[in-house]
Amino acid sequence: MIKGRVNAELEAVIGVRVGWKQSDLSVDLILDTGFSEFLTLPPDLIASLELEYFESTPVQFADGRFDRVNVYHARLFWDGEWRIVYVQESEGDVLGGMRLLQGFSLGIDVVVGGDVSIEATD
Repeated sequence: MIKGRVNAELEAVIGVRVGWKQSDLSVDLILDTGFSEFLTLPPDLIASLELEYFESTPVQFADGRFDRVNVYHARLFWDGEWRIVYVQESEGDVLGGMRLLQGFSLGIDVVVGGDVSIEATD
């Protein structure tokens, strides 16, 4: 089971390890159920982790605009094991999306300091 907390902005936050090859680091990830992919990271973290470039892909943002973003491969420590995931380059917060949560059940006590739990449904 993965556990986290609800922050002062009522965002569900969990701590994860992300990296590539020999380097990794801990980041706070905000769960975003409106984001359909795996993960976003800002360009400075992508560069420091030397993530492997995969492709540039078109995306539609929440504000309705379209653009292209770079996508990278990364390792993510998730539910007790390392997984290979796709990372979209994006300024701002580290976000985890619905593809990351696929096969898991998400529970959130939506109050500041509330519990966040993610558990495999298998």
